[in-house]
Amino acid sequence: MRYLTMQYKNKAKHINIRDGILLLAKKFDLT
Repeated sequence: MRYLTMQYKNKAKHINIRDGILLLAKKFDLT
């Protein structure tokens, strides 16, 4: 059970980082 929650948190963190990068890219018109 604990392993699953750890995996979920890591996945969520990874998604947040990717979204942050996408937002920065849009901000600086890199896309």
